Amino acid sequence: MVILVTDANLSPIFESPPNKVPGAKRSKESRSSIPTSMGKTTGEAADDEDDRSEVGLGTSVDTLRYLSAKLLTIQEDEQRRIAMELHDGCVQDLSVLKLRLKGLQRGLPAGDSELRTQCNQLLTFADKIINDIRSLAHGLNLAELDVLGLSAAVRQALSEFSNGAGIQVEIDVVRLDGIRSPNAKVCLFRILQEALTNIIKHAQATRVSVFADEDDPYLRIRISDNGVGFDPEIYRNGNHTRRGMGLSAMALRCRMIGATLSIDSETGKGTRLIVRMPHCRTSG
Repeated sequence: MVILVTDANLSPIFESPPNKVPGAKRSKESRSSIPTSMGKTTGEAADDEDDRSEVGLGTSVDTLRYLSAKLLTIQEDEQRRIAMELHDGCVQDLSVLKLRLKGLQRGLPAGDSELRTQCNQLLTFADKIINDIRSLAHGLNLAELDVLGLSAAVRQALSEFSNGAGIQVEIDVVRLDGIRSPNAKVCLFRILQEALTNIIKHAQATRVSVFADEDDPYLRIRISDNGVGFDPEIYRNGNHTRRGMGLSAMALRCRMIGATLSIDSETGKGTRLIVRMPHCRTSG
């Protein structure tokens, strides 16, 4: 089953009312010819009202996208600040703790093997906490996008994903280097991160593929796995598990950059996430 995912209860938003196509005029047969006080027929006045509504809707959508992009910038700045505090604060404090533990260990009597063992365990645990915090800080701060570029950052993320989860990865994302918009880069990378998180937690997959190609006039990014799949209709009906909330967040990021997110999945047959982004939005 294929569905178009949005961020409003995972059901389509900005849909046209029934039997109404944006930009379409009422047929002559459906127009009334009753004159109004402004010298127009009621049908002509209704058409003018339709035009104003469509212009207003377009302006509202543009404003929403602008505000969403602004919110994204603020969010990323805050995450970068938190990442720096984690690295410069918590990691440094834990490093000092390790040094003091090593000092205590050196001062233990030679024959006290039990306390030495406990110190070694504490040092190992401290190393694990440091590595976890560094990993968290790395995920919060997307500095690699600026340093490496989007396609290289995606390849690095997939390499770490493959090594950590033991999942085979196939990748071809060189076309992502054509994206110049900083907001688009951040949104697409965050979408990939959320997709990989869902795969680890839910898919039970052994293979994942990530491809970027042309689907004129769109740039298309496909993230596929051979996992257990699921019924997307469940999440359209508002049953928001952790996965449902993740899909909603991905859809919101797509909307921020004028892209669409669709899901093709079926129980037992894996899942395919498809992002389509107009070429005109890749450089904005």
